[in-house]
Formats: sequence, C-alpha cells, structure tokens
Amino acid sequence: ASNMRIQLTFDERFGLEDPEDGICKYDFVEIEDPTEKTLLGRWCGSQPGTESHKSKGNQIIIRFISDEYFPSEPGFCIHYSPLPVSISEPEVPALPPPSLQ
Repeated sequence: ASNMRIQLTFDERFGLEDPEDGICKYDFVEIEDPTEKTLLGRWCGSQPGTESHKSKGNQIIIRFISDEYFPSEPGFCIHYSPLPVSISEPEVPALPPPSLQ
C-alpha cells in the first residue's frame, strides 16, 4: 500500500567479513531507499547497530554482496514490519483554491 512505510531492524546475531581500513569491501549488507535514492547504510564485521531503519516510501532494497572468499558466521538476519504513515507526518500541502475575482 502506498500509505505504508517499512521498518527494518538487524537481529543481534550478526557476523560478516570484517572491514578493511574501516571500509566494508568484501562481504556486506546495505539498505537503500529507492524513494529518495539514498543509501541508509552498509554493514559488515560484527556490529550492525540496534537502531531501526525506516523507509520514506513503501519500498526498500536490501542488498547482500559477498566475494565468496571467507565464510561469514553467523551471517545476518533482518526483521521487517510495515508501518502506517502517521497522521502527524507532514504531507505535501494542497494547492490553495484560486482566488475568486
């Protein structure tokens, strides 16, 4: 539904190949929001963080990249849930009616 958002949270069991020089190069998972064409994050190693990630629209892209060189244990698990758009979120304002003259 177009009035829904998506919330993602990584499970605490997370383990992918460690970053090299602080950069996730070989095995990583990334989340992209196609609504705004923004990358919400890229994760590897053992710390995905515990904060939730919310889409701006009703789509989200989860991409897993691996060079298949070192096995990653235990991998990753993402929990997702649909979120209705709250009434308090600002919507695009309607155009004012043309003035009557």
